[in-house]
Amino acid sequence: MDGQNGEVVENGKVSKKTIGKGEVLTNDEAKKLLGIFHNTSTYGDNSARCFEPHVGYVFYNEQDQIIAHATICLGCNWMKTEPDIGAFMFSKKGAKAFRQIEKTIFSE
Repeated sequence: MDGQNGEVVENGKVSKKTIGKGEVLTNDEAKKLLGIFHNTSTYGDNSARCFEPHVGYVFYNEQDQIIAHATICLGCNWMKTEPDIGAFMFSKKGAKAFRQIEKTIFSE
């Protein structure tokens, strides 16, 4: 993401605010990412809400259709998801987990 307020998917398509080439996650990376989303300790702290996202995840089905997405600002620990999962602010543990997986995926 380019740091502008917005989401990784807009109007049903990957946003023009994305930069660089995307990465396809390995099965292990996808399981780890989904584990972070599903872990209740990922959420809970208060934070500023600058929402200048720099990472987004898009989930596709077997027909290559977008079925879910998450846009994450690691500056303020805020996230927007579709479908809405109802938890937006990360705990310190959640922010650390998202930063760690981002380094793993995008540093290769």
